[in-house]
Amino acid sequence: SRAPSPGAGRARRGGHRRRLSWQTRCGMLQVAAAFGGGLYIKQALDGVQLPQLKKAGADGSAAFTLSVRVLAASVPGLAAPGLLSHQRPYLEGSLGSSKKETEFADFSPNAGGPYAEECPWRFGDTLTFKARIEDVVGPGLKLSLRVRKDIVLGPVQFEMKAAQVGEGALDLRQ
Repeated sequence: SRAPSPGAGRARRGGHRRRLSWQTRCGMLQVAAAFGGGLYIKQALDGVQLPQLKKAGADGSAAFTLSVRVLAASVPGLAAPGLLSHQRPYLEGSLGSSKKETEFADFSPNAGGPYAEECPWRFGDTLTFKARIEDVVGPGLKLSLRVRKDIVLGPVQFEMKAAQVGEGALDLRQ
């Protein structure tokens, strides 16, 4: 008769191979997927530039931004713009060593809104300063109202030097 196959003798003698359950196989696949995903994420994050942290300000003091919204102004003695000459105000603010200016104000006596009659010069600008605690406890925000006179002769416009017409300060400690 025929000779038995080499693996058949073991099966008959009670020595059978142990099969892995489907839960064990799924667990092994999950471990392999997690490991491969971790390697992929590490490679992706190696190319990302993270921000560098450093002390605020050159001397280590905390810095912040101060924004001042300039809406309108009343300038007694400043007439409405005429045909030949225009006097246009602008506001200059200084905080610490920083100095900022608004654009020229527009004359709008009938603009409506709060204080339209009292404050016909409209700005609508925001002055933004980088500030430190020393700026707040120091002299505060210095404001200077300046006026530039322009003379118009036909197609030619002469811009005169600006003059200061008022100044004040805003105490930031309060």
